[in-house]
Amino acid sequence: MRSATGHMSEIEITGPDTASGIWSMEDLLTFPAGKDAPQGHRGYGQYHETYRKVHGEWLIDSVLLTRFRMDPPENWVPDA
Repeated sequence: MRSATGHMSEIEITGPDTASGIWSMEDLLTFPAGKDAPQGHRGYGQYHETYRKVHGEWLIDSVLLTRFRMDPPENWVPDA
């Protein structure tokens, strides 16, 4: 399961049909239980995006995720 939240956007119009943006993000990534399955993480970082207007509609042109921190999920106890 993956749940992500983007907030606090900073969007700059860079041309008549282009823009760029930075979004703060937080996500929770978990995996199904199973032998040797990773537990997942709670992550924090930023999405760096570029946008392009095509036929009057703004579309995402590129996305780069930069992670600043990844923590184990709550109640997770790593193997000793």
